[in-house]
Amino acid sequence: MDPESTESSLDPISDSMRTLIPLFERLPRTMWRIEQGRFMLLDSPDLTFSATFISSAKQIKVLKWCFNGDITAAALWYILQRWPPQNGPLLPELRELEWVDERAETIPLISKLPGSRLQRFSLATSHIEQAEGVLRKVLPMCPQLEFLSVWAHSSRIIPGKRKDFLGSIFPVGKRTDLSSILRATMSLRVLSLMPGILLSPEEVLALAVLPHLTEASFFVGSDGSSIPRDPVAPGGFPALKKLALYSDTLTEHIPIFLDQAGVIHLSEIILGVCNCPSPDSLHKFFDFLAHSPFNHALIKLKVDVLGNEQTDPAHASEPVGEFTITPRQLEPLLRMGSLSCLEIGVNHLQLDASFLKCLALSLSHIQRLVIMHHRNHVDCKFVPLTDLVPFTEHCPDLRYIGFDVDKETENELGETWKSNSRVECIDCGIHNTQMSEFMLPNLSRLFPMVKKVDWVVWKPESCASRPGICHL
Repeated sequence: MDPESTESSLDPISDSMRTLIPLFERLPRTMWRIEQGRFMLLDSPDLTFSATFISSAKQIKVLKWCFNGDITAAALWYILQRWPPQNGPLLPELRELEWVDERAETIPLISKLPGSRLQRFSLATSHIEQAEGVLRKVLPMCPQLEFLSVWAHSSRIIPGKRKDFLGSIFPVGKRTDLSSILRATMSLRVLSLMPGILLSPEEVLALAVLPHLTEASFFVGSDGSSIPRDPVAPGGFPALKKLALYSDTLTEHIPIFLDQAGVIHLSEIILGVCNCPSPDSLHKFFDFLAHSPFNHALIKLKVDVLGNEQTDPAHASEPVGEFTITPRQLEPLLRMGSLSCLEIGVNHLQLDASFLKCLALSLSHIQRLVIMHHRNHVDCKFVPLTDLVPFTEHCPDLRYIGFDVDKETENELGETWKSNSRVECIDCGIHNTQMSEFMLPNLSRLFPMVKKVDWVVWKPESCASRPGICHL
């Protein structure tokens, strides 16, 4: 066969690739084959890397590879391990690398790919130890790195009621310290270490000195293991605007962490916890935010609490029952008038007309407002449609609103009442049946500019739900 015709029949190499198979096909044709759509090597060939292979590798600037069986682990390992170290990185011009792989044996090979030009690096795997090993090798040789995202979770199980969830989500066991490596990423702007990497106090201090870090997402230990012993020195986290914190339990460790970290420039906070152990815990968190030095700069707040299981202080791991979230727990929100976005997801939520009116008066700049039960939670108190009237009167910038609206409410709007609302999208939450004849006409009166209505139809007999949608 004519070598030139073979070369021209290969898949093209571009600056953005979703696999390295086209590159590996530049190896001598006698060394590999494609079998049932899978690249594999023939025995253990003596690999040679031609000038065509090397020049093709230099063309690749973006690689987003999600492994789906298109290459055997043995072939990938064999090729990358035999890439001569004196040649430098395999992809020297690589700017962005996204690697999704559940195979522990291939994760270490990542360090063979990028060079000093890498700016964005995303890694998703279930092997924390291998992921940390890659970070130790890759980060020091990538001084231009601006974006780092590691999604590494453990398959080990934590004993307890929610072990099926926690075992795959929350960090388990000890690991090596990454503080010196993180401190060297001086160009870093966005960091996401999720969900199995629990930051140590030393690593928090390392992040605090990064001059350009504007967004960060990570887990903190509910036992206080992530809290620095001493407050971060003044000037720490100088550019941090968006912070997402995740933990297994909402206790005082969250406010203490924020206080010790000295994050005073935040404009957006996201909090995700598995359980809130008491009504007071939620109130204390909101109250801390309302009195924080960044309160007036805070424009986005998102809080997601998966469960409200009150625990016995003497036996913290044993829940004694679920409690209701009432306006008392949410009252500090009335002192956070700079918010333009507020999203809260909890269970056993019980709101009243008086609180909703106060909320509308307090959040005069709000653009997106969502306070709802979780979609799989049907034991909830609905909000009468007319209780949303204050938001049409006092929130001129509101464009998206979400509440579990009562479809059977009888408090119809007066015939002469007219709305000035500019809301365009509504989420009405959970309903046992289709939207009633009352709902849609009165929704249209409340929000005359609405274009889209979302809701969830719940079928108790099958314990399942399905989304509903209506375009007006």
